[in-house]
Amino acid sequence: MIENDILRLFDHGKFILFKWTNRDNWPVEFVSSNTKEILDYDKELFLSGKIKYASIIHKDDIETIFEEVAINSKNEEIDSFIHKPYRIKKANGEYIWVYDSTSIVRDLDGDITHYIGYIADISDTIDLQKNLQLFENIFENAHDGILITDEKNKILSVNNAFKQITGYSQEDVVGMKPSILSSGKHNKIFYKYMWDSLLNKGYYKGEIQNRHKNGELFYESISISVIFDHNKNPQKFVAFIQDVTKDRLTQKKLEFLAHYDPLTTLPNKLMLDTSIGNLILQHKIKPIRFALLYLDLDNFKMVNDSLGHKVGDQLLVCIAEELKLNVKRADTIARQGGDEFYILINNYHTKDELTLIVENIYLSLKGAFNVQENSIHTTFSMGIALFPEDATTQTGLYKSVDMAMFKAKELGKNSYSFCTKDMHDDIKEKQILSHNLRSAIVNNEIYLNFQPQYNLKTSSIKSVEVLARWKNSELGIVPPYKFISVAEESGMILEIGNYIFEKACFELKTLEEKGFDDLSFSINISAIEFQQSNFIQRCKNTVTKLKLSPHKIVLELTESVLINDVEYSQSIINELREFGFRFSIDDFGTGYSSLAYLKNFSTDELKIDLSFIRELKDKGNEAIVKAILSLGESFDMKVVAEGVEEEYQLEFLREHNCDIIQGYYYSKPITIQELEPFIKKINSEK
Repeated sequence: MIENDILRLFDHGKFILFKWTNRDNWPVEFVSSNTKEILDYDKELFLSGKIKYASIIHKDDIETIFEEVAINSKNEEIDSFIHKPYRIKKANGEYIWVYDSTSIVRDLDGDITHYIGYIADISDTIDLQKNLQLFENIFENAHDGILITDEKNKILSVNNAFKQITGYSQEDVVGMKPSILSSGKHNKIFYKYMWDSLLNKGYYKGEIQNRHKNGELFYESISISVIFDHNKNPQKFVAFIQDVTKDRLTQKKLEFLAHYDPLTTLPNKLMLDTSIGNLILQHKIKPIRFALLYLDLDNFKMVNDSLGHKVGDQLLVCIAEELKLNVKRADTIARQGGDEFYILINNYHTKDELTLIVENIYLSLKGAFNVQENSIHTTFSMGIALFPEDATTQTGLYKSVDMAMFKAKELGKNSYSFCTKDMHDDIKEKQILSHNLRSAIVNNEIYLNFQPQYNLKTSSIKSVEVLARWKNSELGIVPPYKFISVAEESGMILEIGNYIFEKACFELKTLEEKGFDDLSFSINISAIEFQQSNFIQRCKNTVTKLKLSPHKIVLELTESVLINDVEYSQSIINELREFGFRFSIDDFGTGYSSLAYLKNFSTDELKIDLSFIRELKDKGNEAIVKAILSLGESFDMKVVAEGVEEEYQLEFLREHNCDIIQGYYYSKPITIQELEPFIKKINSEK
């Protein structure tokens, strides 16, 4: 009785007390009443044997429990033992972790009669241990480096990632301060800001350049949080770090590429824009003068084509180094790309002083450059624009220096030119033309004239050149040499060229239907049109749609168009000739006039430029015309002479077997309405 009264003391405690008889299945002789409160079982269920204690032990734990009881029961010196934590099932099916301290009761003979177990719910403790274990796993396996310091900023712990990032292990740094990583790259103001943020806001986030254990510098992204005690005093500092060295180096490289030319390491156009912009802003505060120089290598393409792009690139590097070495007055020396360089000269005093700088640049680049065992001589064309005389805006300054550079090219290259008022007048005129040209087709301002070509062999007109004309309500008649160049520069030549081609084919088809079966039209094709990917298909579609024989269309191309990309030009000409189109080389003798490309290109005729015909009395021009006529005969090409206006020109050409003449001697350019009766009249006289 006294024993059971003692056992009942557990009825309202946190421990459940079980007393088992040492027989099969361990029948329960006593159990405290708090089984109802803790396990939701009525104790009578255990006492009656309806529920056996072993039946509520988790199946994964029961074998271990039996082994522990068996082992400890055999040792007569043991009268109590503690089980490893195990799980038992509550009445609702939920398992809880329990602590079990079991006492062994023996009789006078030493035989075991009972077991008394003191069982407590320790689920919360197990969960805490699991969480601690989880935290430890996270801490050690985190990708970010983690560093924990105490309130005095002494390191308490670091994880594996910290060692991988910094090279320092736990043993290296415990008890040390994080300043062991200091690179010396940050000043006191930087660290003051960091500590102000930590103590006032409770966190800091930023980027630091630190030093690895091996001495190398690295960039780290760092996030530090403060753990405060109940009095709001810092208790712990927890830092998370990431090695962002690769990202920063990539970023630095991208920043370099954004502002510098990777080949020469000179500033690029963007950097130059910034420098010019800053000078213009400075001018608004205090007036200054500066000059922009634009250098363009002459015939650089020839270097690339003959010696290869690697040699060409190395030549550009040599030129850049020479400029940096010799142009001391330059505020900025920049490379735009290709073979183009800019030099910004700030605060020069006189134009003579600037001219001296320019001539010194030419002198420094005059000698030969030795590049990969090649001695390369280079020349430059240079344009010079002055601020604020030539322009007061960045855009205006670039336009001015562009004009000046192209003027230097026109002067024969290897020269320089200052921007002038005439150049600005040309620009204004082009702007006016460009503005009006945009609506020319819609307003039916573009129209066609036709200049007959007289065949000296048949004394008849079998071909006509199509000429575009523009009459604007405000500007009047604009010469082709003015508006065609503007159209090409603005890109409008594609729309205009397409309109001219389709309109010409339509007019030719109309004449064909009127009985002019053997008449052909020559149509000028610009370089921009010829280089379009849809050029071939556009030509084919137009004649197919009109049911017009392509053999009646002669496409006129200048020498420069053909030479620009020989292989491409050959492929275009071959495909269109196979379809039936014919080709003429326009203005022959003014460009390359190479025998090699005459051999390579399958063209049908040569057109002698009118400049040679107008000055035919000049012995040099006479020799050139004879040579072209001879070439045409040798390559089985018809030769057309443009600009024939005088009797002596006609007789000379007839005497030297020219095939076709074109010019005011027979007819000026006329309208389509005038063309039909004119052809009938001439052809009836033969």
